[in-house]
Amino acid sequence: MGDVAWWDADGKTFGCAGCGERGDDPADPAGSHGIAGGSAQREANRRSQRREDRIRAAHPRIGGLLLAAFADPQSTRAWSEGAEGERKVGRQLDTMQADGVVIIHDRRIPGRRSNIDHLVVAPSGVWVVDTKRYRGKVERRDLGGWLHRVDRLYVAGRDCTVLVEQVLGASAVVAEAVDQGPVRPALCFVDGDWGLFTRPFEINGVLIAWPKALVTAIERTGEFGERVPETADHLARAFPPV
Repeated sequence: MGDVAWWDADGKTFGCAGCGERGDDPADPAGSHGIAGGSAQREANRRSQRREDRIRAAHPRIGGLLLAAFADPQSTRAWSEGAEGERKVGRQLDTMQADGVVIIHDRRIPGRRSNIDHLVVAPSGVWVVDTKRYRGKVERRDLGGWLHRVDRLYVAGRDCTVLVEQVLGASAVVAEAVDQGPVRPALCFVDGDWGLFTRPFEINGVLIAWPKALVTAIERTGEFGERVPETADHLARAFPPV
């Protein structure tokens, strides 16, 4: 009970998110193109189950009452909330599949502990997308002087520029796996406050946007269209599911 599943409305099929695969597709020899938020949800489930086992073992008689009375700690809920953010962005990105765009979710970077939330292969190039479910105003601040511009990313008044550096690192690894064509890093904030007249912006070449604005940027025309299937298959193999 409580497991997370995916539903394929087109194929009228479902499966377990914790299993990490949607099944074997002859047109997808590298395996599933992944489930958005799958690894984050599995981590949330693992932490929640470990807490439940510990409480029930320590309090055999009232363990169930304690679990019902007290929610999972914030550290566990953060993983679940992050997974839901990735699923929201994943659903938005998946709307482009009819236009010849390939979306690959939740991939592992070999040799690293980090992962890539979404890889998007489109005529406009290869996009490396990191999803964040942060609340508060998303803004670019110039902390440089008169002659030197220093852009920093702030969310809810906190300096979050490290997120820019992280997605740049992931995109550099992806660029090494792509022979030619542009590789574009992007940060997508699901629940951020953008203001009425705010537009997406860039910091050090990283596009910072909300889901619909990200899709608009990806859908721009480019010269990468003929290489989309081949590149997507190669990246699905180079970056396996988490």
